[in-house]
Amino acid sequence: MPISQPLDIEQARNLLLFLSIDGAVGVTYTEQVYYAQFTKALKDIRAATLDLQQSAEIIVAVINQGCKLAKSTEWINRELLFEAQAVCLNMRNELMLSAVRHAHGSDIALDLYNERLSRYDF
Repeated sequence: MPISQPLDIEQARNLLLFLSIDGAVGVTYTEQVYYAQFTKALKDIRAATLDLQQSAEIIVAVINQGCKLAKSTEWINRELLFEAQAVCLNMRNELMLSAVRHAHGSDIALDLYNERLSRYDF
């Protein structure tokens, strides 16, 4: 399911603060799974940055890029986890290049590399 609406910094900050209070009420099992994955990704970003503003900026960049490119929620979750790992290891460029090398320079890997490279241009 693609993301249909971009976020701003204030919405991302409020989302991060809300997620510190666990719970998804009145949702289906599938929605609970997505919620759990999304919550984990957001909490990982918050833990990696230790900074609410930086976390919000990362979330806005990923979600707004996903919205603009009509990406799925799975893509959003995967990219949020990538950004958390990149911040935690302080090796964003190296991780991006490693993914391309691991995929032997496939078109899909190169597309993802370019998406990640341009993420903060949105």
